[in-house]
Parts: sequence; structure tokens; C-alpha cells
Amino acid sequence: MPAGSFEPPTAARVTARQWYALLILTVIYACHSLDRAVVSVVIEPLKHELGLSDSRIGVITGLGYGLIYGLSALPLGYLVDRVNRVRLLTILVVVWSGTTALAGFARGFWDLLLARMGVGAAEAGGQPTALSLLADYFPESRRSTALGIFYLGTSVGYAASFLIGGLVASAYGWRAAFFVAGVPGLILGVMLYLTVGEPVRTSDTGAARDDAPPLLAAFRFLSRMPAIRHLFAAMLLASFSVSVMLMWMVPLLMREHGLTLAQAGTVGAITMGVSQSLGAIVAGVLADRIARRGRHRRVLIPAIAMTCSVPLAIGGALSPQAVVAVGCLLGFGLFTSAWTAAGYTTMIGEVESRMRGTMLGAMQVGATLLGSALSPFITGVLSDTIGGRHSLAVAIAILSLTGLWAALHFLLAGRAIARGPLPGA
Repeated sequence: MPAGSFEPPTAARVTARQWYALLILTVIYACHSLDRAVVSVVIEPLKHELGLSDSRIGVITGLGYGLIYGLSALPLGYLVDRVNRVRLLTILVVVWSGTTALAGFARGFWDLLLARMGVGAAEAGGQPTALSLLADYFPESRRSTALGIFYLGTSVGYAASFLIGGLVASAYGWRAAFFVAGVPGLILGVMLYLTVGEPVRTSDTGAARDDAPPLLAAFRFLSRMPAIRHLFAAMLLASFSVSVMLMWMVPLLMREHGLTLAQAGTVGAITMGVSQSLGAIVAGVLADRIARRGRHRRVLIPAIAMTCSVPLAIGGALSPQAVVAVGCLLGFGLFTSAWTAAGYTTMIGEVESRMRGTMLGAMQVGATLLGSALSPFITGVLSDTIGGRHSLAVAIAILSLTGLWAALHFLLAGRAIARGPLPGA
């Protein structure tokens, strides 16, 4: 399939080329999630070999990756609005995959930290670039469904990280898990460059737009929009709440229920691969359908999802019975993937294409600092502070309550959207 330019999408026509682009971007996003999460699955053997505390593990899985991710997201998002997005994403995929493999050579805390910082720097541009592309590949009426499919990549990637981390690390050691995780992205980067074309930038009015505004002007415009402010708050808090459990699930199952690394990795793979996949698809389709009665209603899906995720996370953390805990985690996976497609579709629909990269980059800064950086770190510190055999479980249960706060801001965003017209329309 030769690469070339895509014309602006229409509601009545979605071509095979657009579906192909969605497929490639979804698989790339799976590699993004795989390379991001594989370190959290091999925490226990890595911790024992390198002699690290939970706090230092939190730095590697959270702050070390998340801070550089957050610092890189905004300038990369700014680039998304100004350069060829397919070429940019190609470079990013190759870099984050290569630095993932390099983590397998780490001999101590600082080696591993630097490798994870490299992954974070490149992955910071992955989601803003892909979402900007998808917004121009698919019309607004089909976008939640497309993003629901795209966010299957999260589920598939996390599932792969649990399987690779659990099975490969058990058989060949934790270093082999990093080597195996880094290879697929290198191949996909070449496929993306050779077979996917750059789409025409459009707004939801259908007009092509290539004139990206200055960075400060874009921020001033976005900051005056109540809906965007509430969506930012909602998605930052949702990212924090979900990351608490996702980053510590395997150590939780091993410590609380005596599962082996392979067993805990398998549970995590099923939770992420089955539950999150189902939740992403169903939520995306439901969000498009409910939006027909008013686009402000789309945020009901993430509001309900985050509300339901909180008691399931607490049950998964505190239940003394392994069967009950695993059941809660399966339900948790179902709902934690349900907020992403509708949340990002709503946010993308509120601004023109020429500002989407900047907006998504800013979103990634906050979501990464709270979710990927501070969430695992705060969980580790709180676990060390509480102390005792069940300290990690208690820390996860406490911090998961932030999901309710996220749900409130999703509802407030819906109310703000209902009160005002589409900006730029």
C-alpha cells in the first residue's frame, strides 16, 4: 500500500486506507504500552538483583520515566502541529524501542534510570502524534469508535508486557524481557514510514487548516474554555487513579497472595488483554451512539467508568481471597479502558486540528507527571511509610479514591460543553 496524502474524511465514507492506518497506529500504540509497562512487571526480580527499595523502584517506573516524558511532551506536541506527523512518529517509535532494549544491559539503578528516561522522552510524542493523525483520518461521527479501537493498543500492549515480563523473565531473566519488548517497534517504524500517508489537517467544520497558531496564543485560547479545563482535570486524575493499580498489580498479587511472577503476569495479561480490550471497544461504540443525542453526553461514559473502577480497585487490593481479588481486577480492567476513547474524542472535538498537537502535548505533560511519574512513586513512598506486610495493598486502596474526583470533572465538562458552541465552528 503506497503512502500518500489522505483527503479530509467524510461521515459517509471511510476507506480501506483509513482502516489500515488505524490498524498500524493501534499496533504501534500496543508497542508504546508494552515498552512503557514491561518494567513494572519485572519489579520483583529486578528489585532483588539490584537491591532497590520500593521508593527507588517508584523512581524508575514513575519519576525517571514520567518527568522526562512530561518535559518532552509539550515541545513534541508543538511539533505535531507543524511537521509531517508520519515521519515524526517513525523516528519516535524507533527511539523508544531501541532504548527499551538497552535497559536489558543495565547494571545498576542509574543505568536503568537513564534507559527509562530515554524511553519516556520518545514515547512522549507517540500518543499526541497518533491522535492528531486519527482526528484527520476519521470524521467526528466515527471518531470515538476509531479511538476505541486505537486504545485496544493499550490493552494488547499491557497484556503483552505481563506475558513477556512474566513468562520470558521467569525462563530467561528480567533482562531478556527488555530485549524481547524492544524488537517489534523497530519493525513497525519501518512499516509506518513506507505504507501510511500524511492526512490533510482539518477542523470538524471540514475546512482544511495548516496555519498553527503560536504556542502562547494556543494556550490562551485553550485556557479560556471551561470544558477543556474540566477535561484536563478529569483525565489527569483518571490517569493517576488507574496508574496506581496498573503499575503495582504484579507485586501486589505476589506479596498478598503468594503468586509466582509467571502466575501474576498471566493474571495481569488476562486483565489487560481481555477486560480492557472489551471495555475499550464497547465504550467507543456507546460514546458515538450517545453523542447523537448531544455531544456533551459523551462524557457520561468516562464518568460512569471511573466511578465503577474505584470499588473494584479497592476490592482487588484489600480482598484476602485471591479469587475475589482477581475478579475485582478483571472488572477494574473493563472500566479503566472505558474512559480513554470518549475522553480524548471529546477533547479533540473541542479544538481545531491546528491546535490539537499542542493541546494533546499539554495533556500528556500533566497526565504523565501525575500518572506515570508521581502515581507509582507516591504509591511506593506511601507503602514504605505505612510499613508492614499489607502496606502496598493499603496504599493502592487509598490512592484509588482519586477516581471519584475524576468522574466529577467529567460531568462538569459535559455541562460546560452543553452551554457553549463548538470553538472554531
